[in-house]
Amino acid sequence: MVRSEWAMSIPASEVSRALKTGLHWLLPGKKDSKDPNEFAAACLVFNMAKLDPEACPIEEYQKLSLFLIERATDTLDVQTRGVALIIDFRGVQFTKLWSVLRLEDIKRGLGCWVGAFPCRLRRIWILDAPLPVRALTSLVKKFLTPKVRNRIDFVAPKDLQRIREDFVDCIVLPESLGGTDPFDWDAQVEGYLRCEPSLPLRSPTLLSL
Repeated sequence: MVRSEWAMSIPASEVSRALKTGLHWLLPGKKDSKDPNEFAAACLVFNMAKLDPEACPIEEYQKLSLFLIERATDTLDVQTRGVALIIDFRGVQFTKLWSVLRLEDIKRGLGCWVGAFPCRLRRIWILDAPLPVRALTSLVKKFLTPKVRNRIDFVAPKDLQRIREDFVDCIVLPESLGGTDPFDWDAQVEGYLRCEPSLPLRSPTLLSL
C-alpha cells in the first residue's frame, strides 16, 4: 500500500522538486457568500504537459498529489463538499506521455486514490483529452455507477466556460482555465516551503466517489 510506504503527514520539503515543476496546482475554495467563514471546496489540477521524469521521479509527483490533498482536506468544509479534479492534457503528446509511465507507476497512482482521504470527489474535468485517454476513460466509466459517471466530463479548450460555470462560486479559477481570479502558484509553493506545518498523524479513510 502506498500509504504504508509514505508518512501519513508528508512535509513540503519531501516534495519540493515536484512542487516547483507546476505539474500540480491546488486551487483554493472561495468563501461562501452566505457564510464568510466557510470555504466551499478545493480543486487539484494536473498540468500533464509539465510531466518531466528528468526533473522529478514519477513517484515524487504522485507523493505530491497526496501532499496537496492533505492540505486541501485539513478543513471540514472541503471534506464534506469534496475535491474537484481538472486533468489538463493541452500540449501533451500521448506517445511521449505513455513512454515515461511504467506499470508500477500506474499501479502506485491508483493506490494513491483508494482508501486514503476523508473526502469525496465532486467533479472530474478532463481537458483536451487525447483519443486514447478518451477511449480508456469511456471503458472505465462502464464499470462505474451512474452517479460517479455523471461526475466525469470531457471538455474542449474552446469550451472552458463550462468549467467556469461549474466553479464560479466555489473555487478560485485562473485565466488559463477559463476564470478571472488571480493565482500565483510560485508564491503558493514558497508558502508551503516557508511555513512547514506540523500536521497531526491521521488514519486513512475511504475516498468517496
